[in-house]
Amino acid sequence: MSAFVGRVDALEVIGELVGVAVRGHAPAAAVIMGDPGSGKSRLLAEAVARVQLPNRFRVVGYEPERVVPLASASDLLLALASAGPEGRRLAALVFDVGREEESPLEPLRVFEATHRALRAVAPAIVLIDDLQWVDELSLALCHYLVRAAEATGQP
Repeated sequence: MSAFVGRVDALEVIGELVGVAVRGHAPAAAVIMGDPGSGKSRLLAEAVARVQLPNRFRVVGYEPERVVPLASASDLLLALASAGPEGRRLAALVFDVGREEESPLEPLRVFEATHRALRAVAPAIVLIDDLQWVDELSLALCHYLVRAAEATGQP
């Protein structure tokens, strides 16, 4: 990746926000807004590269997949599926072959299993890129994760 130039203030604010969350004060969120092509994804990548957390997860929106439930959160779900017993429970809910014949995807159970698996690997950061293209169920999952973290006192 080429050298990063500019947006020093934004990088500093994001770093401070992550620091507050990691120290256990509260869940935190930052929103980077700008015109298409203005470097928001690059800024996010640079900010994350400076974060000293081993557990980094991504939710990425793609326009063609915006109607596919949990498509944007697939990387997050796959990564958390290996997070011990809680991850195995999540994997069973989302990825087990034959499960679709038993019952449809149950969002609340998936959301709670994701929260528990994420809590098991905490501290962690979840990065959301191209929010405008994130499918509705992935967006609801992200919202649930923030609310659940706040309710349980997790950063």
